[in-house]
Amino acid sequence: MGLVANECLAVLQQELTSCVPDLGKVFGYGLLHCTKDNQNFVREVISTALETVAKKQGIKKAFGTILCEDIDTRYLESLQVPHWLQLYMKLATKLPNRLGQMLLNFLNIGRSRV
Repeated sequence: MGLVANECLAVLQQELTSCVPDLGKVFGYGLLHCTKDNQNFVREVISTALETVAKKQGIKKAFGTILCEDIDTRYLESLQVPHWLQLYMKLATKLPNRLGQMLLNFLNIGRSRV
């Protein structure tokens, strides 16, 4: 399967080198503005690629492999818990300092990248 993929990608790369950003935009706009049939097609193409990589590397590494580093970093940063949310949780629950800190440590809130 790897040889077939290499051959197909070599042909696509040779033919579409100047269109690669446009191809990505076609998929993006297809998801945003097209009919459900076209949206499902684009979603299926992207999902199949992600699933193929995830079977070999695991789902966490698959996103890092498929997405460019900038988008992967922005995605991971969006998953972080903001500091004000930690403070709100501590104040809203009215937990003593020691218990509040123990809860934050247990949940790994504020330190985990995901």
